[in-house]
Amino acid sequence: AFAVHISEKLRGNQTVMAQVRNNPKEQAMRADLPGAATKAIVEAMSSHSVLSKRLLSDETTRDVFLSVIYEMLKNDVAGDLLSEVRRSHNGNGVNLSPHTRRAASSNSGQDGHLLGKPP
Repeated sequence: AFAVHISEKLRGNQTVMAQVRNNPKEQAMRADLPGAATKAIVEAMSSHSVLSKRLLSDETTRDVFLSVIYEMLKNDVAGDLLSEVRRSHNGNGVNLSPHTRRAASSNSGQDGHLLGKPP
């Protein structure tokens, strides 16, 4: 639910959406997406304070979260993606089920691994 909330906030940012639509992940992640996502996380602190604080204080968790957000924006995926990532996380990266992998990584070029790490 939190990732959907943040992704919906970011969908309203025309610059971020243009960068996500028109660039590979690596380039989009060096552009406005991280800063805009941080701003959206800060704005969401009142309703999601514990998760927001963790995302702002833990870079590794934030990187995983940003990868999820990127995939949601790039592929217009919402709903169960974050739950699927949590169920599939094995500590060495993020792995998705075959169903979610098809939906979330059709353009990622990373065979469904949101962080580009092998399973």
